[in-house]
Amino acid sequence: MDLLFFLSLFFKMGFFNCMKKGYYQITEALESAAAGNDQINQVTWGNIFDLDFRKMDMFPIAHMITGNATLGERTITYEFDLLVMDIVDYSKEAKNLYEGNMTKQDIYHRTLAVISEILASFRRGDQYDAYFRLTNDPVAEPFDEDMEANVCGWKATLLIEAINPNNIC
Repeated sequence: MDLLFFLSLFFKMGFFNCMKKGYYQITEALESAAAGNDQINQVTWGNIFDLDFRKMDMFPIAHMITGNATLGERTITYEFDLLVMDIVDYSKEAKNLYEGNMTKQDIYHRTLAVISEILASFRRGDQYDAYFRLTNDPVAEPFDEDMEANVCGWKATLLIEAINPNNIC
């Protein structure tokens, strides 16, 4: 009887919650952090080439790409690429090349700020969790692509570590 009582107490206190924190919870946390940002209209996931870039109303977007998972003895480290981008609207009235690229400068400014806010939410904000954590200081890489529409923004690779529920004690 005492053993059942203690086991039920441990479950209620969340003692075994570390076994429930994995890929799904991390992806939900990433989606929540991105969707909660005022600058983002839509969060997408998967192959970047599956997006319909002609849908102008979906921008700016945060797009996640699942990368590798490193299976350690006690932890699993998940790799995700986070891309934040917007449509480039070239001004036809630009007097010079620099002024014509001001839209890009604004997009680079706003999208990098979004990535920074998402990272902050994992370090100490709403997405901070005792069972998974951001383990790297991501390097943001600018991109400027002509897909079906001209888009630019930043890409950062996040490494998120979670407890391996199958660890050997």
